[in-house]
Amino acid sequence: MFEEKNFRLKLYGDPSVQTLLSSALEEISELIPVFDENRMPRFFIIENITGKNLIETLSFLEELASSKILRKEFYEKLVCCPRCNSASSIFPRYKCPKCGSLEINIKRMIEHSTCGAIKEEKEFRSDKNRIICPICKEEAKGFDAEFKLIGVTCTCALCNSSFEEPTHTLFCRNCNCEFNFKNALFINVYKYYLNKELLDEIINVIDLPMLKSAAENAGFNVQIPGLALGSSGVTHEFTMTCTKDNLLIAIELIR
Repeated sequence: MFEEKNFRLKLYGDPSVQTLLSSALEEISELIPVFDENRMPRFFIIENITGKNLIETLSFLEELASSKILRKEFYEKLVCCPRCNSASSIFPRYKCPKCGSLEINIKRMIEHSTCGAIKEEKEFRSDKNRIICPICKEEAKGFDAEFKLIGVTCTCALCNSSFEEPTHTLFCRNCNCEFNFKNALFINVYKYYLNKELLDEIINVIDLPMLKSAAENAGFNVQIPGLALGSSGVTHEFTMTCTKDNLLIAIELIR
C-alpha cells in the first residue's frame, strides 16, 4: 500500500497527469478509444494533452491504471495476424468446404408472418425503399417485425455445391497469412475512468505542481512524496517535503 501511494504521488507531479485529472474532474467521465484507419485504439484527448504518440499514450494509461488513479474496463478485442501482428489488414474469409473457393452466393429464405409465404429474400424487395410480399402483395412497414429468417443456403460459383455453413478463416493482406481462431492473436482494448475511491486524494493534489514550483523558486529542494525523521526516530511520510540549508518543511495535504 505504501509503495502504491508513493507511486501515485510521483505521478501526481507529472504536468500531463495534472492536466488530465483536472479535465476528468470537470468534464471527462470516461476515456473511450476511437479506432483509426489502421484499427488501432486511439485516445486523442490524451494525445493532445500530453503530446504522446499512440504507444506512449497506451503505456501512460496503463501506468495510471496500475497506480489505481484510473480504473479500466474491457471495451473491445482486436484480432491480429499471428505472423506480422497487423490488425488493419485482417479480412474474414468464407469458403466453399468442398473446393475452397471464396466465390460463394448466399440465399436467405424469408417467411412472411402475415400470409406464411416462404421466398428468397430478394423476392420481397421490389426496390431499395419498399418491401412487398410477392404472394399477398402486402407492403411491410418494418422488415424485422413482419418477416423472419428461417434459413440460409450457400452455393459455390466454382463447383456448384450447396451447403449451409461455409468454412471460416481469417486472412492478412499485409503478409498473406491465412489463419483461424485457434492461432489468431487477440489483444484486449480497454476504456478508462477516474477512480472515485481516490477522489479526495486527487482533489488534494491537483495544485501540487504549483506548490512544488513555488518552493523551488524559493530555493528549496522538493521531494514528492517526502520523508521526514521525527523526534522519536520514526520516519514519517508526507505529501511533500522542502529542504533548504538546515530547514525542513513537511507538507501534508488534507481535505
